[in-house]
Amino acid sequence: MGQEEEKDSSGGTYWSLSGKQRAFVDTWFGEAKFNATQAARLAGYGNEKSSDEYYRLAGHRAITNDNVQSEIKRRWAAHGMTADEVVGRLSQMARADISTFVTETGAIDWKVVKAQGQLIKKILHTKGKQSQIELYDAQSALEKIARTMGLFTDRVDVTSGDKPLTVVFAGLKPDDV
Repeated sequence: MGQEEEKDSSGGTYWSLSGKQRAFVDTWFGEAKFNATQAARLAGYGNEKSSDEYYRLAGHRAITNDNVQSEIKRRWAAHGMTADEVVGRLSQMARADISTFVTETGAIDWKVVKAQGQLIKKILHTKGKQSQIELYDAQSALEKIARTMGLFTDRVDVTSGDKPLTVVFAGLKPDDV
């Protein structure tokens, strides 16, 4: 897999993890699909008599281990998308224009589809009819960008008629204490 001397930002390496920790990280990114309980099971934590609760706790302990966290962060940095990449991709989706993908005669321009395929949500080919393309929802992309930028905030009014709520503890009001 090529992790022999790959170092994380703290100076540690993949090989500084225990065998089970390495197996946990490998399966967490692979077959377990980011499920810590499943990664613990697949990595060999426990035995055939171990309960689901045992694997859940083992997965939690493994995923919160500092060395395991460092390796996970290293892998995300090496293979994952950065926040800027995510916002950039959402920006492309928000700005996408269907007219970019069709010719003047209304036919799909397959060269443009191939070049900008990341903007295509679905391609539908129907026998005997013209093919159709569907772009990702621009409004949804804009909403996600706006939330990232803090333009939308969900607020909850925790007052009662513009007055602070009175908290009652076992039948006592704060003034009674």
